[in-house]
Amino acid sequence: RMQTVQDMVLTRLVISAAVHPPDVIRKLPMLLENLPNLAALIWHVIMAHAETFGEGQPMLMLRSRTRTQVSITFYEEADQMRLEMPQLQELSISFRGGGGAKMVSTEFLESLAIHSPLITTLKCTLAEDTSLSMMQKFKHLLAVEFTGRQISGAINEAFPPSLTSLELRTISFDSSGIPPLLAALPNLETLCLDFIPGVNSCDGWFSSSVRTLDLSGFDIPKLELASHFPSIQNVSSPSSIRISSFRSEERRVGKECRSRWS
Repeated sequence: RMQTVQDMVLTRLVISAAVHPPDVIRKLPMLLENLPNLAALIWHVIMAHAETFGEGQPMLMLRSRTRTQVSITFYEEADQMRLEMPQLQELSISFRGGGGAKMVSTEFLESLAIHSPLITTLKCTLAEDTSLSMMQKFKHLLAVEFTGRQISGAINEAFPPSLTSLELRTISFDSSGIPPLLAALPNLETLCLDFIPGVNSCDGWFSSSVRTLDLSGFDIPKLELASHFPSIQNVSSPSSIRISSFRSEERRVGKECRSRWS
């Protein structure tokens, strides 16, 4: 069956099975190397035979010269992964259940920056105390979505100025770095900070480029947000309303006041 797949002219491969036998897991990396037209890989991994990847340290190694999109969902623990895909542009790594969160570590991101420098979109759950110092090496990076527990190092030095979308969810970091972070991202249009520990105000924040803002877990007045994000159009928060609607109401009240004064 694997040979049959290899003989096909595939551009997109989706693997979703309850259990992957050891021989399938072993042959998949070789299969990918021999599918020159395959651009997208979506793999739901249930590593029932995780020992296939290495003794005591499960390792997933995938290589491809043509792959531009990879989406992998892990259902069980795998401590190590390495991708060597020079054309890779979109990478999504997610986890179901309790497994996998050790995988996207500082070492993995450093390797990714070397072997996949063209990445534009990166979505994953970070291992604890992951450093993002290598993220500046992704010169084409446009969108980041990270979930995790804690980021080490200065958040304001983590991302390249090319970034247009930044989503951080349930991650602890030094929130004093948010104002300089916004100043360092002049092209940022979407900002999502969901349930970030220790952040309860937007004092010092300012961005003239952000248009979409998601602050789930925070209760910050919309007028206050508008003064920090003058180009904002959409806001999501516990008491969410469209900022444009609020500004329309502001203009209506202002007109009434000016009419009475005249």
